[in-house]
Amino acid sequence: MFNSLDRHLKDSKSSISIKKDPEFNHTRRVLEAKRKALKSLGKGSKPNRAEPLTTEEIQILREKGVIGTQNPDALLNAVFLNNATYFGLRGRQDHVNMTWGDVKLKATSDGKEYLEFNGEIML
Repeated sequence: MFNSLDRHLKDSKSSISIKKDPEFNHTRRVLEAKRKALKSLGKGSKPNRAEPLTTEEIQILREKGVIGTQNPDALLNAVFLNNATYFGLRGRQDHVNMTWGDVKLKATSDGKEYLEFNGEIML
């Protein structure tokens, strides 16, 4: 959450950085102490891997209009989900790092078209 908040401030063109500004030193020390305390209790050692969405969950998202083509937000969510599913892109930064030419339209010998991802995925 801390990183997300700092990213939001940066994206909003704010001159404030909660990760770097000296005014937030105390906040950073408190968060670091809390992180260490939780780690000593065995918390925070969980893998960073999310469980994939099931077919049923994806269908629910479509039915509720969260993914689809009915509005710009639903379309953007669908593109994000498809990129993650089929191209292996995981986070916001993977999508930001995509450049023109990373995805190419190809065709099989029988003329069936498909998209091929040629970009590098940074792990």
